[in-house]
Amino acid sequence: MDSPAIQNEKGEVLPPILRNPRIKDVTDSYLDCMDVTVLLTQLPLPKAEFAYLCNFNNRDWVPVHLGKIKKGKATFTKMGKDICYLPACYNESGTLPATTPFILTKEGKIKQLIPDHSKTQRLILTRKYYVGENLLSKVRLILGGKFQVANKADFSDSLTVFTVNDMPEIRYNQVNLSLNRPYRYFRFLPPAGSVGDLAEMEIYSIGSSEKLSGNIIGQKNCEQGWEAENVFDGNPLTAYRCEWYETDYWIGLDFGKPTNISYFRYLPRNDDNFIKEGELYELFYWDNNRWNSLGKQTGTSKQYLEYTNAPLNALFWLRNLTKGKEERIFTYENGKQVWW
Repeated sequence: MDSPAIQNEKGEVLPPILRNPRIKDVTDSYLDCMDVTVLLTQLPLPKAEFAYLCNFNNRDWVPVHLGKIKKGKATFTKMGKDICYLPACYNESGTLPATTPFILTKEGKIKQLIPDHSKTQRLILTRKYYVGENLLSKVRLILGGKFQVANKADFSDSLTVFTVNDMPEIRYNQVNLSLNRPYRYFRFLPPAGSVGDLAEMEIYSIGSSEKLSGNIIGQKNCEQGWEAENVFDGNPLTAYRCEWYETDYWIGLDFGKPTNISYFRYLPRNDDNFIKEGELYELFYWDNNRWNSLGKQTGTSKQYLEYTNAPLNALFWLRNLTKGKEERIFTYENGKQVWW
C-alpha cells in the first residue's frame, strides 16, 4: 500500500497527523506490536478506500494509522498491544465510527467492547485519569514520614500519632486519633532522605468540622514555589519542599494553646484527578457510535462516585464538568477502573 503522504497527493482526505510526508511509523521499536484485521460492521462512507484506527486523547478519537478496505475488512500493520482502538472512516467532517471499539490484548486477541444492557453493574469511581509511575514515585517520597504532636516548641516531648508505613491513597487520607490530652503543636516529619513533598495537611478538633488554624512552624527555607504555606492553602497542586542541602526539615502548626485533636487529613503529591468534594462529574459509556450519559453527580467527602446502572462490557469516560483537562477512558474489571 502506498504511504499516507502519497494517498494524500492522490486526493484522499487524511487526518492531520498522517499528512506529513516525513513521518515514519516506528511503533514496533517501542511496543509489542502485531498486524490486526478488523471487520467493519458499518461503513459511514460507502466509497471510502481506507479505514483508520483511533486512540482516545482525553477528549476525542484521533486516527493514528490507516488500512485499505477490502470486502468490508481493513488490515492495520504494527499496532501496539494492550491498547484500546476505535475503527473509523474519515472525511472533512472528522472521525466517523465504522464498528465498536476494541482492546488489542497483550495476548494479541481482539476484545470488543459491546455494552451488555441485559445486566448492570455497580461502579465505584475514585479517579478520572490513570496513575502513572511518575506520580507514584512522588507519592513514595512520604513513605516512612511521621505525624507528631507536642506541647514543647522543640518537639522534645513529641508523640508520634501516625507513621506512613503503607502507600497512601492519592487523595485526602483521614487518620482518626484517640489522644488523652490536648496538644499545642502538630507537625509532619518527612522520612530521612526526603525533603517534604506534602501537598496538604488539615487538623480538626473534637466536635468541629472546621480546620484548625495557627502559625506555620518548621523549616521554611524552601525552594521557590514549594513554600511551607502550600501545605495549608487548600490547593492540591501546590506542595512543600525544603532546600536539598537542609537536614532538619519538617512542617507544622502552632495552635497557640493546647487543643484537643480529633483527626487529621493529609494529601500526598498528586495530580488533582481524584474525586473532589463539590465538583460536578458526568459518566459516559460508548454505545451506538457515541458517548451516552449515565448521569451527573457532585463529589462528596467520600471522595468517590457510585453508579449502580452501568452496563457490563462497556467502555467508560468520566468527565469533570467543573475543571481540569486530564480524563481517560476505562473499563471496569473486578471492581476496579482499568485505564486505556
